[in-house]
Amino acid sequence: MTIAAIANAKTYAWTEWFVGIMRSFVAGAGGAVAGIAGPSITDPKDFNLGAGLHHTLVSMGIGAVVSGIVHMGIFLSTHGAPEQNPGSGS
Repeated sequence: MTIAAIANAKTYAWTEWFVGIMRSFVAGAGGAVAGIAGPSITDPKDFNLGAGLHHTLVSMGIGAVVSGIVHMGIFLSTHGAPEQNPGSGS
C-alpha cells in the first residue's frame, strides 16, 4: 500500500508546484521595496538611508515577510495541490 502511494505521488508535478510557492513569496516580498516609500516620506527622520538605515531595513524586512506570506497564501488557495503530470495515467 505504501509503495502504491509513493508511485501515485510521483505522478504529480511537485517541482513546479514548489517553484510556484517560492515565486509567489518572492513576488510578494518584492513589494516591500516599494512599501518603504510610505515610512520614508511620513517620517524621514527615522526612516532613511543614513542614520535611520536600521529602522528602514527592519521595516522592509517585516513588510517582505508579511507580504510574502499573504501572496503565498493566495497561491495556495488557488493551487492547493500540484497538478498531475500529463500522461501519468490517473
